[in-house]
Amino acid sequence: MSFSMKLRKVIYNLFFWVVLIYSMWLILFKLATDFTTIKIIWAGPIAGMAALLFSALKVHDVLFAMNDNNHLKEIQNNLKKGFFNIQKKEFFLTLISLAVIFPLIYKFLNLPLAICFLAGSITIFISSFLSSLVSINVNSNILKAAETSPNAFYKASVNGGYSTFLIPVGFCMILFPVLYFIYKDPAIIMGFAFGACLEAFLIIAFDEIYSKASNIIYLEKEETKEAVMLSNGINAKNSAVDYAVSFIAVLTGAMLSGVLVLNLFGAFIPLTLAATGIFCTILASIFAKLKGAFSSKISLFTAFVVSVILYLGISFYIVEKVFMPKYGLFYPVLIGALAAVIIAGAGYFNLRVKKDELKNHLREEINSRNLIAAAIPLLIGGFAAIASFLYASGMESYSAGFWGLGLAAVSMLSITSIFGAMKGAANISKNALISAENENQKNIVSEFFPAFAIYGAKSETIFSIVSLYASILLFVAFATTINLEGVDCLNPFVAFALIFGAGIAILPIGLINGSYIKAVKKVFKNNATNTLQTIKTATNKGFVGIFLPVILTLLLPLFVYFAILKLFEKTLALHSLTGALLGAIVVCGVISLLFGSKNALFEIASDSTSKENSAFVSNIESKLIAVSALLVSALLMPVI
Repeated sequence: MSFSMKLRKVIYNLFFWVVLIYSMWLILFKLATDFTTIKIIWAGPIAGMAALLFSALKVHDVLFAMNDNNHLKEIQNNLKKGFFNIQKKEFFLTLISLAVIFPLIYKFLNLPLAICFLAGSITIFISSFLSSLVSINVNSNILKAAETSPNAFYKASVNGGYSTFLIPVGFCMILFPVLYFIYKDPAIIMGFAFGACLEAFLIIAFDEIYSKASNIIYLEKEETKEAVMLSNGINAKNSAVDYAVSFIAVLTGAMLSGVLVLNLFGAFIPLTLAATGIFCTILASIFAKLKGAFSSKISLFTAFVVSVILYLGISFYIVEKVFMPKYGLFYPVLIGALAAVIIAGAGYFNLRVKKDELKNHLREEINSRNLIAAAIPLLIGGFAAIASFLYASGMESYSAGFWGLGLAAVSMLSITSIFGAMKGAANISKNALISAENENQKNIVSEFFPAFAIYGAKSETIFSIVSLYASILLFVAFATTINLEGVDCLNPFVAFALIFGAGIAILPIGLINGSYIKAVKKVFKNNATNTLQTIKTATNKGFVGIFLPVILTLLLPLFVYFAILKLFEKTLALHSLTGALLGAIVVCGVISLLFGSKNALFEIASDSTSKENSAFVSNIESKLIAVSALLVSALLMPVI
């Protein structure tokens, strides 16, 4: 690196850290101390801009590194061509969804909701595009860093993971609070959550069809490795989108509950905690890269511990010293953080698969561990939910209790952001392993991949639990909107609706899996001979195969309501709809945990490409079902 490049890098870093420190001071000691006004709402956009600036800074050196290897240049060109082929189809999916949903919301509800829906959809599409672009460009360029030193490769991978991960949440944290500032009504900005969830479901489900198909094809045709590399880059982005949408869904649910409890305070506290989490993630990134070449697991663990300590310290100051002193609201924040730490610790030991000792029994070992890997987070998450509910005075006010659950969920996401970033680093390293040209490069990549994979795997588990929390919060908001009173669990229609709700959750995922199988068959039938032909054929099938799952996800819950309403009466219809929603939410959570842990175990044990991505779809599906029911409840109010 030339002296001028080193000097420029130093100047960029100094500028960023000055901006970051000033931003934190502005939030903690200027805006937060004036919390009686709506000024604190700008904590979100400030944190979002810091995330985007940090992403641009950290990925700059890798993206613009000069690559004089012709073979890697050819791979990169194929990746870019395949990427833009996928983006064209995702763009058309976005246009179709906007053309159908936006007029319906505008006609039957109101214009502000429609505008928020439009903003949510466009935000996720743009941030997804940029996150994918960063991930795919980093994929081959980090091999250049591997030629320099192992530590250079490690830092480049971590920087790429952070950049890929923070782009979607940065955009969402800028737009979401701004819309709240404009409309000052959580009921209006739930349109943003609906748009974000729907767009994320479209993109991730479409990506999953392509990703699964490319992995199966690669087993038969090794010359299509660029197709798998493209899917790995997309998977890194999907994890980031899942995280961003989870944040938006949790914030929407927490704000809807919080406004009922503390008016403006109830909306400000979750937003400020989310902004704090972003700042702590950025600060902890310093420790994630310390002595990476010697012990990457220790450096990542150190970064995690630092992020937890920073977050809890700043959150204690915000909640107990500034917003609501002596009310004990810090306890749900602490419970959420502790739950995330315990889940992460349990996951670490469960993910330590000794593949060399298992040999031909690897699949059986993974299947046996998979159930435990899914059950433990559910048990811990259940205890944490009850505890945060009670400590937030849930027995005195259900709204306060569920608001406490929202604070706990925000905390779980905030302190585990580093795991999501390492999920991106794992996919980037996986591609480097595929495209490595010599043993030295493979050895360097193999040295760090297990650490990235283990830490990244924890993100899937924690995101699944938080998705459950978010869906429950949105469901509670739905029940509040329609003034739903006690539901009779002994009513056979409610019990049967629970079963129907399970089918609502499983059917779209099954259809998506069926589409990827059709895509594989189509590729082999057409005898696609290169990567670009494979990508085009697989994505064509994915484009067609995504419509029915989306339609069913949105319409099946409404079918329950209107069918019972037509045959019987309104109260029974509402109770049946409640049962169907709860059944769908719980089953989505279980599917997400099972597929997520299974995918992680296979990935870590075999150092191979991922073959199961249904965890992301399940996470998004549960939130989409809940937020669409919440949105439609406003439409149903005249007939309830």
